[in-house]
Amino acid sequence: MIASEIDLALNLGEILDNLNIPYYLSRGLASSFWGERRQTEDADIAIILEPDKVEQLITALSTEFYLSDTAIDDALRGRTNSFNVIHTASAIKADIYPIKQSNDFELSAMSRRKQVKLFSGNKSIYITSPEDIILHKLIWYKIADNYSLKQWRDILGVIKARRKILDFDYLRLWSSQLKLTPELDKALDETTLA
Repeated sequence: MIASEIDLALNLGEILDNLNIPYYLSRGLASSFWGERRQTEDADIAIILEPDKVEQLITALSTEFYLSDTAIDDALRGRTNSFNVIHTASAIKADIYPIKQSNDFELSAMSRRKQVKLFSGNKSIYITSPEDIILHKLIWYKIADNYSLKQWRDILGVIKARRKILDFDYLRLWSSQLKLTPELDKALDETTLA
């Protein structure tokens, strides 16, 4: 039974695990897990999708989900950055983000993903690390010209909630490489960690 975005994420995680497709939960659900809980409208999942797994994924999803072969092809060819799947019985949607082999940051995030039990559920799922969700949120905050209050609140929420376990060397390394050092410094200042 899929009644929420969390149920959908867990269901998709199980399908991806069964197909040996590496993935992690990201964006709103990930920042809610590591930081301050908030409502989100969908599940966002990053995957490494090898060409030989595409048909297997389509077959595994097609019984319960609406998906577009064209949208998947567009995302894999780089014409778009994601494709979505919609659970037909509940109409809950997930955005799937294929990671490109040339994206060192995304590959690093995949290598650091954490397997967790999501909120009160019994099933486990891979989720992006707290450091990587902070960095992702800083990217989206910067894309929005440092004006997205939702992204900023998520960033501060994760830093405040996870300050004792954060790898600050990793945060500084990638914030420098991604040209996010001023944004990270501002976030750390606002959470009194600088």
